Amino acid sequence: MAVPPAAAGEGNVEMEKLYDGRFEFPNPYTVTGVPRSACRLRVWREPGMPRLFMVATELDDNPGASVTNAAEVLAAAAWGRFQPEVVLPPILIEHYGQESYEGGRRVDGRPADAFALVEFARLAGDWEVAGPRWSYMPAAFVERLLGEPVGAPVKAETGREEGASS
Repeated sequence: MAVPPAAAGEGNVEMEKLYDGRFEFPNPYTVTGVPRSACRLRVWREPGMPRLFMVATELDDNPGASVTNAAEVLAAAAWGRFQPEVVLPPILIEHYGQESYEGGRRVDGRPADAFALVEFARLAGDWEVAGPRWSYMPAAFVERLLGEPVGAPVKAETGREEGASS
């Protein structure tokens, strides 16, 4: 995993936030009859780094597959939309927080915020990834990596950014 200088202790580098909002992507389980899945997606770019950093938060109103079960499809859709010219897949951090549970209420036995780095192998086609592997990490590490709080218990905005298509 490429770790940006801010996380490696080499100094603080400010990440540029490219997107923060509801992101819809194809539901890989079309047999359910639900064509789209949705999450809150936050996308950052660090100057000089060839990859995007993304935090995908499961939403309690997601109509399709979860960010865990659709990790490859989600990563490919976001990669194609936000940085299609880069040959390396994005760095995806999966997040389950308060907005992931029914009505924003914490479910007994579940942590307030859970984060996992999802690493992929790149395939030959455009924006194709496979073989996800999950490595769980503390919220403090993710926040230091990105330079801002990421576990705030807020709902993702339901509107799309101007001119955006998912």
